[in-house]
Amino acid sequence: MPEKIKNAPSSPAKKPKGRKNSARRSQIALLLVMVASVLSLLAVFSYAGEDEAVLDKLSFWDIFRLPFDDAVRAYAADIHNRFGLIGALVSHAFVNLTFGYAAAVLPCLAVMWAWIFLAKKDRAKPLTFTNYALIATLLVSSAFGVANRVVGDIDKEWSGAVGAFMADILTRLLGSVGASIVVLTALFITVVLAIDLDIHKSLERASHLWAQLMEWVERRRRRVTIAEPEGEDSPDGEDDDDVPTRMPQVVIRPRGEE
Repeated sequence: MPEKIKNAPSSPAKKPKGRKNSARRSQIALLLVMVASVLSLLAVFSYAGEDEAVLDKLSFWDIFRLPFDDAVRAYAADIHNRFGLIGALVSHAFVNLTFGYAAAVLPCLAVMWAWIFLAKKDRAKPLTFTNYALIATLLVSSAFGVANRVVGDIDKEWSGAVGAFMADILTRLLGSVGASIVVLTALFITVVLAIDLDIHKSLERASHLWAQLMEWVERRRRRVTIAEPEGEDSPDGEDDDDVPTRMPQVVIRPRGEE
């Protein structure tokens, strides 16, 4: 009878090792995303408006030309950003080409989501928070853009390209006053919904805080009323200096009387 062929080691036995390596690569990639996001956030904080004139003469590809090109190195020496040429390019992209200074929210969200995937946390609440954060970021940059059109003398870094575009559209459609009211109302509703997800609950919370504030003010007023101020006038309406001073009476008795 022909000998039975022994079963070769099944391929599924190799799968756990492959999955383990894939999980490690994912963890390393998520850690790199967190580090890159933190560096991007710090680069945004180190943004310098003086770098814009230098960046007009450079591009992203000049990062790779820097070690070999003397002209690129000379331009990079004039960068004021604390994170060098890369930091200047990243901060310029975040601040000027997106939502202005409000774009600092984007690296924060990237760090949050990298940590959620790394720790395998629940994604329902972070997803809701991310949606509200992005909407609030857009509204804040739009508010600065509208304010720049109404008041003027506001640096473009506060609104960015997106905020300036939204402000241009809203002011053309609604005018300066209408655009201001719409943006501020939308921002207020977004903040309220992000905190409580219910406008009625937020209004109750605000009324409760207002009642506590009024109660605290009333208590302070009562303390001031009860406490007597120093240098208070005498009950007869006379000053203390006009009231005659009473001398103590001294009684002298003879020696025999005791």
